[in-house]
Amino acid sequence: MKTKNLLFLAAPMEGVCGFPWRNAHASCFPGTDFYYSPFLTATASRAFRKREIRDVLPENNGRLHLVPQIMASDPGDFIWAAREMSALGYPEVNLNLGCPSGTVVRKGRGAGFLRDPEALDDFFAEVFSAAGHGEMSEIRISVKTRIGVADPSEGLRLIAVFNRYPISLLTIHPRTLRDGYKGPVHRDIFREMLRQSRNPVCYNGDLRAPEDVGSLLAAFPAEEYPQLTAVMAGRGLVSRPSLFSECRGGARAGREKLREFHREVLGNYRAVIPEEDNVLFKMKELWGMFGEEFPNGKKALKRIRKARRMDEYLAAVNELFSGE
Repeated sequence: MKTKNLLFLAAPMEGVCGFPWRNAHASCFPGTDFYYSPFLTATASRAFRKREIRDVLPENNGRLHLVPQIMASDPGDFIWAAREMSALGYPEVNLNLGCPSGTVVRKGRGAGFLRDPEALDDFFAEVFSAAGHGEMSEIRISVKTRIGVADPSEGLRLIAVFNRYPISLLTIHPRTLRDGYKGPVHRDIFREMLRQSRNPVCYNGDLRAPEDVGSLLAAFPAEEYPQLTAVMAGRGLVSRPSLFSECRGGARAGREKLREFHREVLGNYRAVIPEEDNVLFKMKELWGMFGEEFPNGKKALKRIRKARRMDEYLAAVNELFSGE
């Protein structure tokens, strides 16, 4: 697999890929170039939630390369948020145009913003007119998007909008809002958007194993599609944390390496969450995907899900890693 110049990006999965997980992952599995934060909501209140800002504080993110993701539909709100991130030292922010959550979509944000390409065009015009000036003089703006709301061909209209602006990286998840996370990705539309893109492109969607990345690169060879400069994985990376390390030539994580990783994630959560019940909740949320690495551990995984105390949880985890 030729990945020399390819960037590997960790998707911003809400509730799972916060800084405790990111720091553990970067420590145990080198090979991820950039981690994207779960979105920060930019509103007219000009204030982030405490948990949102804590997640992106540089002191909470060690030496990993973090890109804060912003959810906004008003250009003024986005510009304010981008300036706040620039003040923290971040050279890039990412606009979320991909979240399919009903609550988000009803407010015209995330994938809901794709309903109105003209309004999106106006948004970008104002944002990029501010970029390059004042506190935004050095900040890059990237975008994570779906290909439309209901019809995959909407992506062809959207790429025309994106091409009018110097987007530092356009991450495309080739599903519509209506698709959610189910059904096949629309590779045909992705191919045409990639072919037309004047900006660097990242592919996101259903990358679960190194073979999936290899298949993608074979379908879109660098000689023909030089715009494809990165791949992004979310669920695939959470469920198989060594995915990107493997793509770079490393071995798939064995049981002991996964045990070490789990120990770091748990320790990181315990360091910032005083209540054990809340730590258990966060760890169970992780196991909803991480458990896919243990297809023969159904009984132990069931015990993990049912654990009400930390000692019960740790006993079930030890059973799983011991293979008993």
